[in-house]
Amino acid sequence: MNPATQPIKRSVRLIFIMQLLNSRPYTVDELADKCAVSRRTIYADLAALQDEPLRYPVCSDLWVGQSVLAQLDAKPAF
Repeated sequence: MNPATQPIKRSVRLIFIMQLLNSRPYTVDELADKCAVSRRTIYADLAALQDEPLRYPVCSDLWVGQSVLAQLDAKPAF
C-alpha cells in the first residue's frame, strides 16, 4: 500500500478532520478520500466528535467547523 494513502490512526485522523472542517465545509465523501478511509469510518469519527464544540452538521452530508460558521455569520445577508 502506498504510504501516502494508508489510513491514519484514529486519534490523528480526528484532529485532522477537525482542522479540515475549520477550513471549509466538507462532504463525507471528501473527508473519506482525504483520510483514506471509508464513509462508514468517517461517520463514526463525526459521531465521536458530535459532543465537541467544533462540529455542526449543516445538512445530512455536509459538515463544517465553528470557524467556518463564524465566517458565514459575519457576512451580510443581502
